[in-house]
Amino acid sequence: MSGRSTLSMVLIQIFIYMIPVGCGIFIFRSLTNRSIKTTGIVTGILPILVFLLVISQPTAILRMISIGFILALLSGIALISISVKEL
Repeated sequence: MSGRSTLSMVLIQIFIYMIPVGCGIFIFRSLTNRSIKTTGIVTGILPILVFLLVISQPTAILRMISIGFILALLSGIALISISVKEL
């Protein structure tokens, strides 16, 4: 593996681990009536970043894309749209 692909795989792992943490923070802030705009946008961008990094790794793309991955992408897009529409 080249140095770039190793770095990309490490970033993919970090972003995947950050998604549930961000969702937890988003839920906590929502329940405590705090602003969710920034948290929602950052958390929603994470699955999109993972997708972009996976696309740059043609050997890993078939192993990474599954129904759960597609649902995470759609959820990320929904989370961004909900956060942007916050009053």
